[in-house]
Amino acid sequence: MTICHKCHIMSCGFSNQKHIYVNGDEKFWRYTLNLQYFLLGLLAYEPRTGYSIKRYFDNFGRFLRSNTQMSQIYRTLDTMEHKGLATSELAQEPNPRRARVYSITEKGYTLFLDWLSGTYVPPSRFLDPQFDVRINFGAFLTKEQLLGIIDTELEVRKSQVARYRKRNRYQDFGKFPNPHLADILAEWSHKKGAESMDLHIKRVEELRQIIQSLDDRADPRPYIPAFGEDSPNE
Repeated sequence: MTICHKCHIMSCGFSNQKHIYVNGDEKFWRYTLNLQYFLLGLLAYEPRTGYSIKRYFDNFGRFLRSNTQMSQIYRTLDTMEHKGLATSELAQEPNPRRARVYSITEKGYTLFLDWLSGTYVPPSRFLDPQFDVRINFGAFLTKEQLLGIIDTELEVRKSQVARYRKRNRYQDFGKFPNPHLADILAEWSHKKGAESMDLHIKRVEELRQIIQSLDDRADPRPYIPAFGEDSPNE
Protein backbone atom coordinates (compact mmCIF):
# COMPACT_ATOMS: atom_id res chain seq x y z
CA MET A 1 0.00 0.00 0.00
CA THR A 2 1.12 3.52 -0.74
CA ILE A 3 1.45 5.82 2.25
CA CYS A 4 1.60 9.53 1.63
CA HIS A 5 4.12 10.79 4.18
CA LYS A 6 2.50 14.23 4.34
CA CYS A 7 -1.17 13.39 4.59
CA HIS A 8 -0.55 9.96 6.23
CA ILE A 9 -3.40 8.34 4.30
CA MET A 10 -2.91 4.62 3.92
CA SER A 11 -3.47 3.22 0.42
CA CYS A 12 -4.68 6.57 -0.89
CA GLY A 13 -4.19 5.23 -4.41
CA PHE A 14 -2.63 8.26 -5.99
CA SER A 15 0.72 8.85 -7.64
CA ASN A 16 2.69 11.96 -8.54
CA GLN A 17 1.44 13.73 -5.43
CA LYS A 18 2.16 17.42 -4.99
CA HIS A 19 1.00 19.17 -1.86
CA ILE A 20 -0.31 22.70 -2.19
CA TYR A 21 -0.79 24.93 0.84
CA VAL A 22 -3.29 27.78 0.56
CA ASN A 23 -2.77 30.68 2.96
CA GLY A 24 -0.79 28.37 5.17
CA ASP A 25 -3.79 26.64 6.72
CA GLU A 26 -5.67 24.85 3.97
CA LYS A 27 -4.18 21.82 2.27
CA PHE A 28 -5.14 20.47 -1.12
CA TRP A 29 -3.59 17.71 -3.17
CA ARG A 30 -3.15 17.45 -6.92
CA TYR A 31 -2.42 13.98 -8.13
CA THR A 32 -2.92 11.52 -10.91
CA LEU A 33 -5.24 8.63 -10.11
CA ASN A 34 -3.33 5.38 -10.03
CA LEU A 35 -4.55 3.22 -12.92
CA GLN A 36 -4.30 0.12 -10.73
CA TYR A 37 -7.27 1.15 -8.59
CA PHE A 38 -9.34 1.94 -11.65
CA LEU A 39 -8.64 -1.52 -13.09
CA LEU A 40 -9.40 -3.20 -9.77
CA GLY A 41 -12.78 -1.48 -9.74
CA LEU A 42 -13.57 -2.61 -13.27
CA LEU A 43 -12.54 -6.20 -12.49
CA ALA A 44 -14.61 -6.11 -9.31
CA TYR A 45 -17.71 -5.74 -11.49
CA GLU A 46 -16.80 -8.62 -13.79
CA PRO A 47 -13.81 -10.38 -15.40
CA ARG A 48 -12.56 -8.49 -18.44
CA THR A 49 -10.06 -8.73 -21.26
CA GLY A 50 -7.54 -5.99 -21.88
CA TYR A 51 -9.47 -5.04 -25.00
CA SER A 52 -12.77 -4.66 -23.12
CA ILE A 53 -11.01 -2.45 -20.56
CA LYS A 54 -9.64 -0.26 -23.35
CA ARG A 55 -13.11 -0.06 -24.87
CA TYR A 56 -14.50 1.06 -21.50
CA PHE A 57 -12.00 3.92 -21.29
CA ASP A 58 -12.72 4.93 -24.89
CA ASN A 59 -16.48 5.02 -24.31
CA PHE A 60 -17.97 5.02 -20.81
CA GLY A 61 -14.87 6.27 -19.03
CA ARG A 62 -13.86 9.14 -21.32
CA PHE A 63 -14.65 11.76 -18.67
CA LEU A 64 -12.81 9.83 -15.96
CA ARG A 65 -9.46 9.08 -17.58
CA SER A 66 -8.27 10.19 -21.00
CA ASN A 67 -5.70 8.77 -23.39
CA THR A 68 -5.35 5.40 -21.69
CA GLN A 69 -3.18 3.23 -23.93
CA MET A 70 -3.29 -0.55 -24.34
CA SER A 71 0.34 -0.76 -23.28
CA GLN A 72 -0.51 0.99 -20.00
CA ILE A 73 -3.42 -1.35 -19.37
CA TYR A 74 -1.47 -4.57 -19.98
CA ARG A 75 1.56 -3.33 -18.06
CA THR A 76 -0.62 -2.50 -15.07
CA LEU A 77 -2.51 -5.79 -15.30
CA ASP A 78 0.80 -7.67 -15.35
CA THR A 79 1.94 -5.82 -12.24
CA MET A 80 -1.36 -6.58 -10.53
CA GLU A 81 -0.94 -10.28 -11.26
CA HIS A 82 2.55 -10.29 -9.76
CA LYS A 83 1.16 -8.59 -6.65
CA GLY A 84 -1.58 -11.20 -6.34
CA LEU A 85 -4.30 -8.61 -6.94
CA ALA A 86 -5.57 -10.21 -10.15
CA THR A 87 -5.29 -13.45 -12.05
CA SER A 88 -5.81 -14.36 -15.68
CA GLU A 89 -6.58 -17.27 -17.96
CA LEU A 90 -7.19 -17.78 -21.65
CA ALA A 91 -10.81 -17.45 -22.69
CA GLN A 92 -12.63 -20.73 -23.22
CA GLU A 93 -13.33 -20.39 -26.92
CA PRO A 94 -12.17 -22.23 -30.06
CA ASN A 95 -10.44 -19.19 -31.57
CA PRO A 96 -6.68 -19.96 -31.78
CA ARG A 97 -5.95 -16.34 -30.78
CA ARG A 98 -7.87 -16.57 -27.55
CA ALA A 99 -7.97 -13.45 -25.42
CA ARG A 100 -6.69 -13.45 -21.85
CA VAL A 101 -9.43 -12.79 -19.30
CA TYR A 102 -8.48 -11.03 -16.04
CA SER A 103 -10.28 -11.50 -12.71
CA ILE A 104 -9.83 -9.80 -9.38
CA THR A 105 -8.57 -11.83 -6.40
CA GLU A 106 -9.86 -11.52 -2.86
CA LYS A 107 -6.67 -9.65 -1.99
CA GLY A 108 -7.27 -7.25 -4.86
CA TYR A 109 -10.90 -6.72 -3.85
CA THR A 110 -9.90 -5.94 -0.29
CA LEU A 111 -7.32 -3.41 -1.47
CA PHE A 112 -9.87 -1.81 -3.79
CA LEU A 113 -12.45 -1.43 -1.03
CA ASP A 114 -9.80 -0.07 1.37
CA TRP A 115 -9.02 2.66 -1.16
CA LEU A 116 -12.63 3.36 -2.13
CA SER A 117 -13.89 3.62 1.45
CA GLY A 118 -10.77 5.40 2.71
CA THR A 119 -10.48 9.08 3.52
CA TYR A 120 -11.47 11.22 0.55
CA VAL A 121 -9.34 14.37 0.20
CA PRO A 122 -10.75 16.55 -2.60
CA PRO A 123 -8.17 17.92 -5.03
CA SER A 124 -7.82 21.67 -5.43
CA ARG A 125 -9.55 21.58 -8.83
CA PHE A 126 -13.05 20.16 -9.01
CA LEU A 127 -12.32 19.24 -12.64
CA ASP A 128 -9.80 16.62 -11.54
CA PRO A 129 -11.45 13.17 -11.69
CA GLN A 130 -10.97 11.90 -8.13
CA PHE A 131 -14.54 12.60 -7.01
CA ASP A 132 -16.15 11.30 -10.20
CA VAL A 133 -14.10 8.09 -10.08
CA ARG A 134 -15.24 7.35 -6.52
CA ILE A 135 -18.84 8.07 -7.48
CA ASN A 136 -18.43 5.79 -10.51
CA PHE A 137 -17.66 2.92 -8.13
CA GLY A 138 -20.05 4.13 -5.43
CA ALA A 139 -22.30 1.09 -5.75
CA PHE A 140 -19.66 -0.85 -3.79
CA LEU A 141 -20.16 1.49 -0.81
CA THR A 142 -22.87 1.81 1.79
CA LYS A 143 -25.28 4.72 1.62
CA GLU A 144 -23.54 6.37 4.58
CA GLN A 145 -20.10 6.03 3.02
CA LEU A 146 -21.32 7.50 -0.26
CA LEU A 147 -22.98 10.42 1.49
CA GLY A 148 -19.76 11.02 3.40
CA ILE A 149 -17.81 11.44 0.14
CA ILE A 150 -20.50 13.72 -1.28
CA ASP A 151 -20.64 15.87 1.86
CA THR A 152 -16.86 16.25 1.87
CA GLU A 153 -16.91 17.35 -1.76
CA LEU A 154 -19.67 19.89 -1.14
CA GLU A 155 -17.99 21.30 1.96
CA VAL A 156 -14.69 21.90 0.16
CA ARG A 157 -16.23 23.37 -3.00
CA LYS A 158 -18.53 25.73 -1.10
CA SER A 159 -15.57 26.80 1.04
CA GLN A 160 -13.61 27.58 -2.13
CA VAL A 161 -16.47 29.68 -3.50
CA ALA A 162 -16.81 31.61 -0.25
CA ARG A 163 -13.08 32.29 -0.09
CA TYR A 164 -12.22 33.07 -3.69
CA ARG A 165 -15.36 34.16 -5.58
CA LYS A 166 -15.08 37.82 -4.55
CA ARG A 167 -11.30 37.98 -4.48
CA ASN A 168 -9.44 40.93 -5.95
CA ARG A 169 -8.86 39.87 -9.56
CA TYR A 170 -7.32 43.10 -10.79
CA GLN A 171 -4.60 42.69 -13.40
CA ASP A 172 -2.63 45.39 -15.13
CA PHE A 173 -2.83 44.63 -18.85
CA GLY A 174 -1.15 47.89 -19.85
CA LYS A 175 1.83 46.15 -21.42
CA PHE A 176 -0.28 43.74 -23.50
CA PRO A 177 -0.56 44.48 -27.24
CA ASN A 178 -4.33 44.85 -26.78
CA PRO A 179 -5.12 45.64 -23.10
CA HIS A 180 -8.88 45.85 -23.71
CA LEU A 181 -8.98 42.41 -25.33
CA ALA A 182 -6.83 40.95 -22.55
CA ASP A 183 -9.28 42.26 -19.96
CA ILE A 184 -12.25 40.79 -21.86
CA LEU A 185 -10.58 37.36 -22.11
CA ALA A 186 -9.63 37.34 -18.43
CA GLU A 187 -13.19 38.17 -17.40
CA TRP A 188 -14.59 35.51 -19.73
CA SER A 189 -12.25 32.92 -18.23
CA HIS A 190 -13.32 33.84 -14.69
CA LYS A 191 -17.03 33.69 -15.48
CA LYS A 192 -16.64 30.35 -17.23
CA GLY A 193 -14.80 28.88 -14.25
CA ALA A 194 -17.28 30.30 -11.73
CA GLU A 195 -20.28 29.00 -13.67
CA SER A 196 -18.66 25.57 -14.00
CA MET A 197 -18.04 25.43 -10.25
CA ASP A 198 -21.61 26.48 -9.47
CA LEU A 199 -22.99 23.84 -11.84
CA HIS A 200 -20.76 21.18 -10.27
CA ILE A 201 -22.05 22.05 -6.81
CA LYS A 202 -25.64 21.99 -8.06
CA ARG A 203 -25.20 18.55 -9.64
CA VAL A 204 -23.55 17.13 -6.52
CA GLU A 205 -26.38 18.49 -4.37
CA GLU A 206 -28.89 16.84 -6.70
CA LEU A 207 -26.97 13.57 -6.41
CA ARG A 208 -27.05 13.87 -2.62
CA GLN A 209 -30.83 14.23 -2.66
CA ILE A 210 -31.11 11.13 -4.84
CA ILE A 211 -28.86 9.05 -2.57
CA GLN A 212 -30.55 10.37 0.57
CA SER A 213 -33.98 9.38 -0.78
CA LEU A 214 -32.98 5.74 -1.31
CA ASP A 215 -34.89 3.32 0.86
CA ASP A 216 -32.48 1.77 3.37
CA ARG A 217 -34.74 -1.25 3.67
CA ALA A 218 -34.28 -1.99 -0.02
CA ASP A 219 -30.49 -1.87 0.27
CA PRO A 220 -29.22 -5.19 -1.19
CA ARG A 221 -26.52 -7.33 0.32
CA PRO A 222 -22.95 -6.22 -0.48
CA TYR A 223 -21.82 -7.33 -3.91
CA ILE A 224 -19.12 -10.00 -3.81
CA PRO A 225 -17.36 -10.73 -7.09
CA ALA A 226 -16.35 -14.16 -8.31
CA PHE A 227 -12.72 -14.19 -7.24
CA GLY A 228 -9.99 -15.60 -9.42
CA GLU A 229 -7.46 -17.87 -7.78
CA ASP A 230 -4.61 -16.07 -6.05
CA SER A 231 -1.53 -15.67 -8.19
CA PRO A 232 1.38 -17.97 -7.35
CA ASN A 233 3.62 -14.89 -7.61
CA GLU A 234 1.95 -13.31 -4.61
